[in-house]
Amino acid sequence: MKQASLSDLENDLYPTSAFIPALAEYYGVRALWLADGTGRKNQPIKLTEEQMEWLAMQEKLDAEGRKAVFNHGNSLAQSTEKKQNNGTQ
Repeated sequence: MKQASLSDLENDLYPTSAFIPALAEYYGVRALWLADGTGRKNQPIKLTEEQMEWLAMQEKLDAEGRKAVFNHGNSLAQSTEKKQNNGTQ
């Protein structure tokens, strides 16, 4: 959406009903919430099965275990990124 159009909408220079979906997408909120302030502001996050399994596993760990998993995962991610940047995999 062009900045001029967005400014016009924010200043009530256009009828908003046709633009609510575009504004909602631009701002990352739900159209119903933007239109009348009801319901949830944000879209629910959709997680994959693997992401849900990771979260469930992390809930079973204490703070030290979560930190260890995070540090190891971060190290692996950095190593993978370096390999990709060097053209080797």
